[in-house]
Amino acid sequence: MIHPIAGKKTTLLVYIAAWVLMFGIHAVLIYRIKEFSFDVVLIDSLVYNGLFLLLGLGIWYPARFLNTLESTRFSFVLNHLAIAVVCLLSWTFLSEYILSSLLNIEESYMIFQGEARYYRLVAGVFYYLIIVLIYYLITYYSDLEKKSKQEAELQTLIRESELTLLKSQLNPHFLFNSLNSISSLTIIDPEKARDMVVKLSEFLRYAIDKNQRDMALLEDELNNVELYLDIEKIRFGDRLIFEKQIDKICNKILVPNMILQPLFENAVKHGVYESSEPVFIRLECQMKKDFCTLTVINNFDPEIPARKGRGVGLKNVSKRLQLNYNRNDLLYTSKTENKFIVRISIPVESKSHYKNSLQSTVGSQQKNKFR
Repeated sequence: MIHPIAGKKTTLLVYIAAWVLMFGIHAVLIYRIKEFSFDVVLIDSLVYNGLFLLLGLGIWYPARFLNTLESTRFSFVLNHLAIAVVCLLSWTFLSEYILSSLLNIEESYMIFQGEARYYRLVAGVFYYLIIVLIYYLITYYSDLEKKSKQEAELQTLIRESELTLLKSQLNPHFLFNSLNSISSLTIIDPEKARDMVVKLSEFLRYAIDKNQRDMALLEDELNNVELYLDIEKIRFGDRLIFEKQIDKICNKILVPNMILQPLFENAVKHGVYESSEPVFIRLECQMKKDFCTLTVINNFDPEIPARKGRGVGLKNVSKRLQLNYNRNDLLYTSKTENKFIVRISIPVESKSHYKNSLQSTVGSQQKNKFR
C-alpha cells in the first residue's frame, strides 16, 4: 500500500505544515520560559520537531504491519507500547546528541536539557499517539472507500447481468409465428414471403446490434417498432392498424434499447390475436417537463376472454426502467371497457449530459457500422 502521507503531495504538504506549526509553538514556549537566545531556541525546536517529523513517517510501517496481524487487543497494545518506547528513546537520544554537539558552549542550556527530558518524553508520547491515530483513521477510510468501490463495481456487474438477461428475452413466439407465416406464404404468395424474410432479417439484426449497448435513440427504436409491425401486418393484413403522434423533439431522446418492443408485442397478442375486427394500436410521444412520455393504446374485444399469460413483457419493461433510472414509478397501465393503455416515462437528463450521451451513442453506432 502507498504511504498515506509521503505517497501524496497534498497530504505531505499538510503534514509538513502541521510540524511547522508545532515548531513555532515549541520555540515560543522555550523562549518565554527560559529566555534563551533566538538562535538556541530555533535550533532546539528544529532538531526535536524535525526528527519527529521524519520518525512519524516511519511509524506508518510498523503500525500498518500490526494492523494486518490477527492478534488480541492486549498484544496489539503491547506491541505498540514496545514500538513507542523504541521510537521515543531513539528520538530523545538522537536529539540530545545533536543538540549537545551544536550547543555545548551553552551551559545553561545543557542544564535545561536535563530538566526538560521528562516533559519532552510526555510530548513525544502525545506525538506518537496522534500520528498512530491519524494513520489508523486514514487506513480505515481508505479500506472503507476500497470496499465501497468494490461493492459499487459488484452492483454494476449485477445490474449489467440483469439488463443483459432482460434484453435477451425476445419473444420466441413472435419468431416462431413469423417463420410459420413465411412457410405458408412461400406457397400462397412468394412475393410477400420474400418481403417478410427481408423485414424479419432487418428486425433481428437491429435487436442483436442493440443488445450490445444500454441506450439507443428513440428515433431508431420507433423505426424498429414499425419494422416489427410491418412484419405483423403481412400476417394479419387489414386487421392491424397503426397510428402515431410523436413530438419531433422526442426523436433524439435516449431510451433503454428494445424498451418499446414488449409493449407492442403485448398489444398485438391481446388485441389483434383475439379479435376478428380491425384493431387500432396508437403510439403517442410527448415531452412533459423533465420526462419523455410514451403511451401505447390498443383496443380489444371485451366479449372475448383474455388470453392467459405470465405478464413477462410488462414486468421486463418495469424492471429495466428501475435498473436504468433507479425509480419504480416510470411504468403505468390502465384498462377501460375496450382499451388497454401502457405509459412509460423516460427521465430526460441535463442538456450537457444528454449531449455527451448522444455523441457517445452515435459514435458507438458509427464504430459498429465499420466492423
